[in-house]
Amino acid sequence: MKIRHGFVSNSSTTSFLIVVPSEVNDECLNKIHPYFKADLEACRPKRLKVGNEDVVVYSRIESTEDVEPVYGYEGEIPEGEFGDIPLFGDAVDAFEEVLKNAGINFVSESEGC
Repeated sequence: MKIRHGFVSNSSTTSFLIVVPSEVNDECLNKIHPYFKADLEACRPKRLKVGNEDVVVYSRIESTEDVEPVYGYEGEIPEGEFGDIPLFGDAVDAFEEVLKNAGINFVSESEGC
């Protein structure tokens, strides 16, 4: 497992994990493109307690060979990093940028196969 610093583009399958403090999750999620928000919410994030802190955990395994638009999303779809349908990694990158700009501590890891 390695800490990610951007999308892992040399992999056909990538697993993602993001852990965010619950108290800032919704506010930060509302600052990203609605498509990316829908993509993150589609992975059914879990609300957990870790020690004394409430967190939201996003996790997903994505294959770049079978990427489809977010089911049920009817708004504008932004262009992905590679000029096609955005990958989940694009949503992760957008969310991470908002979290970093807000000075929020979070955990984000990915592993490519």
